[in-house]
Amino acid sequence: MSARQRGAVLLNARERRLALAGEPEQFRTHVYQIPTATIPPAAFPVRTGPVTWRTAIRITNGGSCAGLIFEFGDSGTGNCCAWINFDGSLHFRAGGLSTAFAHAIWTKGLFPTGQKLELIFVAQPSIRLAAIYVDGKERARAFSSGPMNEWARNANGAFAAAANGPMPADVIQTGAPNGFDVIKPLSVYWKQRPRHFRA
Repeated sequence: MSARQRGAVLLNARERRLALAGEPEQFRTHVYQIPTATIPPAAFPVRTGPVTWRTAIRITNGGSCAGLIFEFGDSGTGNCCAWINFDGSLHFRAGGLSTAFAHAIWTKGLFPTGQKLELIFVAQPSIRLAAIYVDGKERARAFSSGPMNEWARNANGAFAAAANGPMPADVIQTGAPNGFDVIKPLSVYWKQRPRHFRA
């Protein structure tokens, strides 16, 4: 095998390893820094195709951990939202209708203080799906009871914020999450899903 062939094999192996780890596709379409006031509705004029969201958090108080990771849309009619509850459960909800949405939940118990989590959230309205990846592994998925139509309605979103009442909610930036820090910008892969995504 030539050096060029060996290089191609190694590259393909790396690409497949990243794909199986839930790495998003090649290009990031949006990025939101920490902190950010809002995710504007004009950022996503079409929300009927797949979407992938990616960020990372660090647990600072595993015994009291709750808050918004991100949200976009209208909580009354349909939104895309990821959050942590006080019981340590990680939630991801997506759907353009309040009556038909997918809500994936990963219940692990309380997170240990100091733990870092690489998070990927995938929504695909065509198959009514929401899925959660943690540290490259799929941890939870859910399907809506009816057509999702789109992954969220058209309204302002937020990133890395304190929970504003019961989640999901439309969140005004009133402070940081409780018990965890968001340590990476929010990367959005609009109209994309991770390679080799298992439908």
